[in-house]
Amino acid sequence: MLFRPLAELCITAAVCNIIDPKEERDISKSGHPDMVMLTQLDEGEAMPVPPPHQPASAAAVERAVADADPAALVALFPGCAIGARTPVASGIAILADAPPGQSTDPMRGALAAAGALPPLVAMLGNGTAEEQAAAAEALFKLARNDPNKAAIVAAGALVPLAALVRDGDAQGKAYAARALRNLATGDAANKAAIVAAGALVPLAALVRDGDAEGKADAAGALRNLAGGDAAIKAAIVAAGALVPLAALVRDGDAQGKANAAGALWNLALGDAAIKAAIVAADALVPLAALVRDGDAQGKANAAGALWNLALGDAAIKAAIVAADALVPLAALVRDGDAQGKAYAAAALQILALGDAAIKAAIVAAGALVPLAALVRDGDAEGKANAAGALQSLAAGDAAIKAAIVAAGALVPLAALVRDGDAQGKAKAAGALWNLALGDAAIKAAIVAAGALVPLAALVRDGDAEGKTKAAGALTNLALGDAAIQAIVAAGALVPLAALVRDGDAQGKANATGALWNLALGDAAIKAAIVAAGALVPLAALVRDGDAQDKAYAAGALENLARGVAAIKAAIVAAGALVPLSALVRDGDVEGKAKSAGALRNLAGGDDAAIKAAIVAAGALVPLAALVRDGDAQGKAKAAAALQNLALDDAAIKAAIVAAGALVPLAALVRDGDAEGKAKAAGALRNLATGDAANKAAIVAAGALVPLAALVRDGDAEGKAKAAAALDILRMAANSAAGDASKK
Repeated sequence: MLFRPLAELCITAAVCNIIDPKEERDISKSGHPDMVMLTQLDEGEAMPVPPPHQPASAAAVERAVADADPAALVALFPGCAIGARTPVASGIAILADAPPGQSTDPMRGALAAAGALPPLVAMLGNGTAEEQAAAAEALFKLARNDPNKAAIVAAGALVPLAALVRDGDAQGKAYAARALRNLATGDAANKAAIVAAGALVPLAALVRDGDAEGKADAAGALRNLAGGDAAIKAAIVAAGALVPLAALVRDGDAQGKANAAGALWNLALGDAAIKAAIVAADALVPLAALVRDGDAQGKANAAGALWNLALGDAAIKAAIVAADALVPLAALVRDGDAQGKAYAAAALQILALGDAAIKAAIVAAGALVPLAALVRDGDAEGKANAAGALQSLAAGDAAIKAAIVAAGALVPLAALVRDGDAQGKAKAAGALWNLALGDAAIKAAIVAAGALVPLAALVRDGDAEGKTKAAGALTNLALGDAAIQAIVAAGALVPLAALVRDGDAQGKANATGALWNLALGDAAIKAAIVAAGALVPLAALVRDGDAQDKAYAAGALENLARGVAAIKAAIVAAGALVPLSALVRDGDVEGKAKSAGALRNLAGGDDAAIKAAIVAAGALVPLAALVRDGDAQGKAKAAAALQNLALDDAAIKAAIVAAGALVPLAALVRDGDAEGKAKAAGALRNLATGDAANKAAIVAAGALVPLAALVRDGDAEGKAKAAAALDILRMAANSAAGDASKK
């Protein structure tokens, strides 16, 4: 209306439609200027003009919602006064209310594209309590779409959302916390921005002081913020969240308990100080109770929290057991939903690592039958975690191994090695690896359960962990002729040889260990190992592996070189002699002993060319040093290698003497164990045969008294070899005695 000049007017209402007072380019974002409603007090006709924008009617909002028309709905904002915008924001929330798990809802995207975000963010800052809550509701629903998250942050929502968590009414706080929860899901940059907006202290306070909905939503926000960033985790702890979260696990409603347990789960991952602080906040008993009494999500999240808390801390493991968590965890493995079963099994896996008392308590809690059933019937994650728990439980305790077998675990484990995903196959193979150690009946039961073919296939086709654990299982199973024949028949040799060549360090070691045991079989199996292409990788591993790899590879060559001339020649042709000689010199205790044993077996027999090649490879000085300085096994095997090398070759005998072997051999006859004494006496016998200078040198090395003592006190082999050596040395001894009497 236009009023005549000097008319008397009265303001009856004022309407503020400013959305963003700083907007200079887009009028749809800036809104219309403030509007004032006036009444003319004096008489006179006013001139009609088009009316200004009117506040949106409920009918207009309902029509836009019914028509699912984002543009029409958002267009109602400019005509709405402060205090009158709630219906439009609520209409946006209705249109945006697709299922929470649907992260690409077209309607949510259309609402953002229609310009819904700036007016909603403005409402957070200048709206009434009702409007703020309505805006936060709309924003938390819009934030379920991943593309909308960045746009909401860019629209400046984080600071007002954090302020609303701090200062809003109960509904506003809850919806603002829920909006922050959704914005924090899976986006590291948003998480950092939420922290920078000052949200952590208000969220922690809302967990402590809010109503049930607010507490649950704030705990959910902290749960999402705590996922994956160590600095944010520390900031959450510094904001005072742990005690309220622990209290919410104990006292909250179902959603609050589940969200608080989820927050503790994320916070507990990887930081020892935070784990200790969670325990100090008295979270363990409520978490154990939630595993027992919660709803499905609460049980699963509490089990996950206990899983992470137990990682790497023996004291916390003991405290979890003391909080009575084991029986609920075992029951959750049996009765939970898929997620609960998987997380409970994972918690038991970690709790069982390395602690005999906890293992026994887990068994006493009734976990074995549910774990075996989960390996058989669970989803992929459940099967893998249950197999991992059985792997941990089976390490080192014969009674528990027997109980696992009695619980029916072997057939499901074998099936999981065959049919599981990568993690399931690896953990099932690890369980069989531990179960197969040391008990012949269990080994036979594993074979009867059909595990050999899947294990061989896993060595061939698995990931690194799967190959390693399958090879470890075959190592433990490959004892006894029947098992060796069955493993070879299962097609394991070529994959094992390939793993020796191409695996990681532990994979190579385990594959070599399997071949080491398999090489104890008959000549046909040894020939099959050679035909599988194992010799060159084994020789390379003796040269280039780590200490364990070198020792195991030398052990495999030691067994392969026993008794088959063609295989000995093939080992030499594979380039093994120089690495074996170097390992005698430079290896660890086991490596030195195994490589000396391999040289002993290679030098046995009448192949002068191999003996000469061993000498040329530089083995004599290291062998002599090992006779002097090795452990009992190393000394015995080095003496045996020298014994074989010294047989019927004058040049090699002279080289052995030149390598300084006589004094160590004499000392070994005097001080060694039974095998060492016998082998040293045999070496001296062979060195003395047919060589007067050597006889004199042996006498000068002080061998006669130890040899005589061995004839008197040794075992059968020692006595025989010492007597033979003395018979050969007698003339040299008499000559030395005559020379002494002349003086």
